[in-house]
Amino acid sequence: MVDEEENCNVKKLYTLSKQEQELVESLQIFQINEVFEFPKIRKVRDSEMVIYRLGDHVYDKADKHFGKILKILIINDRQVAMLKCFKYVGEDGNTAISYVNRNDSYDACAYIESLSNPMVVGQENDNLWFLGVYSSFSWNEEHIRL
Repeated sequence: MVDEEENCNVKKLYTLSKQEQELVESLQIFQINEVFEFPKIRKVRDSEMVIYRLGDHVYDKADKHFGKILKILIINDRQVAMLKCFKYVGEDGNTAISYVNRNDSYDACAYIESLSNPMVVGQENDNLWFLGVYSSFSWNEEHIRL
């Protein structure tokens, strides 16, 4: 049972749309009894309190994609986030910082436990830069010049 005190705010009964129900079924949740919506939720991870809020940017470790939290739900006592995920992840050639085109997205859902801690992002035109996320880093001439 999920402790309501741990979920920061008063729960609100929620009805899934057909598309949301299909996304939830991708998590192998088929018999849906109750769905509640929360604006934020607390999770203890590695002895650290993490708070997920609507609009936070995260990385889904299970499906390996960056996304933005659109809804936080509790479905049959399971904590689930509805996400706007980004299709293409690029990497800056000079800094190796990951970025996405925020206009190129799709909807998905994930268990809260599979999400990274909320991430710091920077916006530039249509790109979102995930600061502190380096997909790979190779030294080039500019880095080793004395």
